[in-house]
Amino acid sequence: LMQWASTQEDKEVELSVRELEMAKTDKQNAYFNGVLVALFSHKTGSTDRDCKRFLKKHYGIKHITTDPITGEREWELKSQGKYGIEEMKDIIDKSAKFLRHDMHFDFPTPEEWEKMSVEERNKYKAQLRQ
Repeated sequence: LMQWASTQEDKEVELSVRELEMAKTDKQNAYFNGVLVALFSHKTGSTDRDCKRFLKKHYGIKHITTDPITGEREWELKSQGKYGIEEMKDIIDKSAKFLRHDMHFDFPTPEEWEKMSVEERNKYKAQLRQ
């Protein structure tokens, strides 16, 4: 890296170093979509898409963007695909708390889900489709 930088004599160079955040895990993604979103959708009669958007809007990562022309500010939701492990854990925890305590839904915790066999998970998912 230093050798490359020395070849950039007449150029301004900026080097940034930051800790790389690990991407969310497949298990986190499967639990959020396959348990929380699916249950919320099943119990409310709304689409998975609408339920996922609701949970992301209320408990997910968002930031304010400003339109460069009008100056109008609006909330923008972070794509779930760009969540890190800790961000995904946070939305799962907050969404689960809402569904369990405010909506009074009963569902397996992430730890219980992890311990379930494939057959038990499929049976649970089938119940949500009825």
